[in-house]
Amino acid sequence: MGLFINAKGNPGVFKNQEKIPEPNQAYLKIDRISEIVNEQKKTNNSILNSIQGLNSLYHKQQDTQAVQWKNFNKQLSELGRSKLTFEEFETFARERLKILYENDEKLLNHLEDESALKRDLINQISLVNDSNQEMVNQLGEFESTNQQITVRMQELFELNKQMSDQLSNHGDNQSTMLDHLENQEALMEKTLRQLTHFRSALYERTNYLVEKIENSYSLTSSFVYKLFTGSNLPLTFSMSTQKNDKDYKNSD
Repeated sequence: MGLFINAKGNPGVFKNQEKIPEPNQAYLKIDRISEIVNEQKKTNNSILNSIQGLNSLYHKQQDTQAVQWKNFNKQLSELGRSKLTFEEFETFARERLKILYENDEKLLNHLEDESALKRDLINQISLVNDSNQEMVNQLGEFESTNQQITVRMQELFELNKQMSDQLSNHGDNQSTMLDHLENQEALMEKTLRQLTHFRSALYERTNYLVEKIENSYSLTSSFVYKLFTGSNLPLTFSMSTQKNDKDYKNSD
């Protein structure tokens, strides 16, 4: 605190009008220990301030590292999930590739089966052609036999007519002619039985060959229809369905 001078009440107190010589201090006493202590205090304060700054910086760095570790753990978790997702995708891809491979194998087997079926179809068509040719040959044989029987019957009818004329002209030889007539009638009955037998055999064989041709045609048509349309329905069922639809539309 500076020197107080009461200018109003006592203006002359503690006031020198003369010039004060300088310096007015006779000696100077220096306390080295106090200076050292003061310097140490300043140093300690500076160190404390530095330590507090370091503590603050340490806490900030610790918080920053905690956030970084949190983000790092998050990224590790995401990486783990990504790895799991990739493994799932890899498993899915392997399964799909396996299914595609199996489908390729099935397709190849199906193509091989179709090739075998085509070969069987060609063989069946060949058998049908052979059967048709056989039927044509047998029909020719039956026709030739039928013509022979017809000629034979015509001859028998002519002979019977001649014998009847002879009976009318020669009454004396009636008994002998009757015997010949009975023999001719027996021969005619035998010929008629043979003709009936040939006709029955021809009818049965013709029906058998026709049924065989129809079955072969149905099998061939169904295979060709399935080959071009991919449908498992029989050709007759598809044609029947189309006919019913057409009749229904015409009725509308």
